[in-house]
Amino acid sequence: MREGWGYGIELPAVLDLLGLVQDGRADPAQARELLLRAARELYVPFEAYTFEDEGDLEARCRQDPRNCPVCRAHRGWFEGELNAADELWARYSKPEAYPFIAGRSGLHEVACSVVRRAMPQAYARPAGDAYTTELRRYAHSVDPHSGDSDLEYDRGYPHWKAMTAAETRAWTAEHTGPKGGRSYKTCRRCAPTP
Repeated sequence: MREGWGYGIELPAVLDLLGLVQDGRADPAQARELLLRAARELYVPFEAYTFEDEGDLEARCRQDPRNCPVCRAHRGWFEGELNAADELWARYSKPEAYPFIAGRSGLHEVACSVVRRAMPQAYARPAGDAYTTELRRYAHSVDPHSGDSDLEYDRGYPHWKAMTAAETRAWTAEHTGPKGGRSYKTCRRCAPTP
């Protein structure tokens, strides 16, 4: 495989295969299927799709989403992101058990208005066509250098972690330096005190 040129294949192997077809020892359809199977087995594991134009990959994905190599390569990662979102939402949905929450802007109480603006009003794990759409959006937007995707900044997904009082105390200890300096802020509105 060569960047920008597709696959490299030995010419003698192709000639041998064509010879089998010519001699009647192999069916042309079988030969074609053999080459297609080899391409499928090499394409995803060797990340050949990374050398293709992103627009072409997205167009192919829209035509046949079940066989998109980019989506297939990112499906496990996407599932991990959904599992994390499910867990965050489950905790956020139980404010009596998890009264504190840590987000990008620091520590808050779950009932804080800042939290309500940052967290989704409702969340449900995507399924069916919505799953395919979200997987495509995620897989085709992942930055290969940072690992960030469009979903990381989507307000439709929970991103902040609700915590118990004990977890919050442990979190603040982890985010406090040896000389007492904090690497987080506490909300001035809700003034959380775990």
